[in-house]
Amino acid sequence: MARKTSVRNCTVRDALEAYLADLRRHGRAEAANEALWRFRLAVYEDTLADIDTVNRYVRAVVAGLNHAMELGHVGTLPPGA
Repeated sequence: MARKTSVRNCTVRDALEAYLADLRRHGRAEAANEALWRFRLAVYEDTLADIDTVNRYVRAVVAGLNHAMELGHVGTLPPGA
């Protein structure tokens, strides 16, 4: 079960960096490197990366992505990515 922590006001980039650090702390360096590659490709170059109040935006994005998966939409990387 996920550990409960206090809510912090941070950017999407901050939240993703915390996730990567947690993966590494738990001996999952390969998973962290894979996630970092994906974050760089899909998030870090976008203005989304530096938006404050992560939770408000992330909940909407996660809900949309979950619903898209339920409808059978599965994304793939573009050729050469």
